[in-house]
Amino acid sequence: MDIVQQWFGIAWKSSTTNSRFEYFAGTAFDGIYRSPINGNNWFACSNGLSSGYVSSFIERDAFIFAGTGDGVFKSDDNGSSWIACQNGLMNFTIYSMASSGSNIFAGTYGGGIYISNNDGNNWTAVNNGLTNFIIRALAISGSNIFAGTGTGVFFSSNNGNSWNEVSNGLTDSYIWSLAVTGSNIFAGTQNGRIFWSSNNGSTWIAIDDSLTNKAIKSLAIIGSNIFAGTDGDGVWIRDLNEVIGIDELSEDRSFQIFPNPLTRISTLKFNAELNRAELIITDIIGKIVMRKTFNGSNIELEKEI
Repeated sequence: MDIVQQWFGIAWKSSTTNSRFEYFAGTAFDGIYRSPINGNNWFACSNGLSSGYVSSFIERDAFIFAGTGDGVFKSDDNGSSWIACQNGLMNFTIYSMASSGSNIFAGTYGGGIYISNNDGNNWTAVNNGLTNFIIRALAISGSNIFAGTGTGVFFSSNNGNSWNEVSNGLTDSYIWSLAVTGSNIFAGTQNGRIFWSSNNGSTWIAIDDSLTNKAIKSLAIIGSNIFAGTDGDGVWIRDLNEVIGIDELSEDRSFQIFPNPLTRISTLKFNAELNRAELIITDIIGKIVMRKTFNGSNIELEKEI
């Protein structure tokens, strides 16, 4: 069997005995594989699993947790054996997992989001405010938690006790994947789109230039690059500096526009030199009518006739 073609989720943990890394790969049908030598060789390690579908991993303290088609399992011996930790979880299929402090979150198919604060021994549903209970992706940024669903992104700042939808600007709301770096969050969608937000999802901007129309099943941020894994069209890469290097204008950066009243061609002048600034103009209902990226302190605007 070609294991590469079966990978569904992958995680790594640092070795406690040397400088090498250990990798764990979840498959769609054949459980979990482990590589103790930096991915050069793989060994099956599914002892104790009741499902061959493994979608996600997290590592916390001495445990590795795996989200499967039959709930959550954990291992304290580097994957040699797995035990079910399903109390309160009702054996839901797990699509995504994330951890923050002592809390572990599990995104399920049909059951919404569950939380455990005792290493998976007990789980409680935290779905207040959710309107979609298929949770494809979870991501955590500081004290903020984001959930990707089939109808958009939801946000919680109180450990999942309540959720609010934050999908303004998402023109494709079926979310497959999320990734976070600092205050920036990225969402991959069903129709091959990637969106970026720097304000906890209050607004989103598409950054998917050149991508084909394939579902973005996974997103990963490594160093200064963001990687997008697609459904059938390989992996794509983009330099993060092209996105989050754009200047964000604070409220104290004043500007002038002239001539005023506006003519067909007008100039917007800022009181500071800007580096890769992005100007977005919306109409009264929030629809984007113009988007331009520019350097310097002036940008010329041309009104369509």
